[in-house]
Amino acid sequence: MKKKQIASMIILPLIILGIMIVISPFFTRQEDYIHWNSFYAQEDNSIDILLLGSSIIEVAIDPYQLEEETGLSAFNFGVAGCSSSVRAGYLREVLKNQNPKLVVVEVYRFIPTHSPWAMSTDNASFALDGMKPSWNKWRTIWEMPVSGDPFEKISFLIPGEHHQWEALNANGYTSLREQTYDRPKWNGTQNSVAPQKPNTVPSTEVLEPTKEMTDQIDKLIEICQENDIQLLFFNASNPEYIGESYAYINGMYQYLDSKGIPHFDINYEPELLAQIDNSEDYFDYHHLNDKGAKKNTTFLADYINENFLRKD
Repeated sequence: MKKKQIASMIILPLIILGIMIVISPFFTRQEDYIHWNSFYAQEDNSIDILLLGSSIIEVAIDPYQLEEETGLSAFNFGVAGCSSSVRAGYLREVLKNQNPKLVVVEVYRFIPTHSPWAMSTDNASFALDGMKPSWNKWRTIWEMPVSGDPFEKISFLIPGEHHQWEALNANGYTSLREQTYDRPKWNGTQNSVAPQKPNTVPSTEVLEPTKEMTDQIDKLIEICQENDIQLLFFNASNPEYIGESYAYINGMYQYLDSKGIPHFDINYEPELLAQIDNSEDYFDYHHLNDKGAKKNTTFLADYINENFLRKD
């Protein structure tokens, strides 16, 4: 009798969890699938440059322009609110069907003062809902340092965490690489203008990166080295970066230097930063609009052309 009770205690929760996994996709928000469906629509081994990060890199780098200026195919996998803790999971998922030559990783969400919001259950589910069910998805969820007990991580698969109905295959979306740079998420905003305060010289203070930061960096380095992929950490122009934020970034750059990993920060390039017009190139306090994106994309393309191999 006891064996049956124990078995039922184990099997019943597994059945319930399985049902939740199956029905969960029908409750996700529409935006969640845009990036993932776009990625899964790409032909195998068709991506040379992969960009990973949050909305900062999403709106800062135009993949079509990057392709034109480097001769390398590019895919921008920037997702709004995407925590640095899921980037290794994103990269593992990409490598199932792609073999990028270069992975460009946004610096912004590594900063501890900016990560708690992105670590929230709601934003984490936003970043992962569109990923196909697999061991990697489970692993990525479990790797996330979300506050609370372990059951909070399981809640990513529970429909109560989601906001809207969404068709399982999201047929209404076409590949973002087949569209213009005017992405559905940013229509009506990317060309808006929000004047910024003048650029401030980044702080020279150095704060040691947290263990969470270095662990996440090390995962990316390990994956790239195992797959013979070049890795670059990138920071787009951003007038918000002052004080403690840059102290952590400086510490992060020192850590990357110790590992022999390159980093390119436009905010540390006075000649480039001088080309950014803070009164015209942002649509809010730290997101670039189309004008600013064109400039940042050229800056990154020039760096890639100078430091990495072109296809042609």
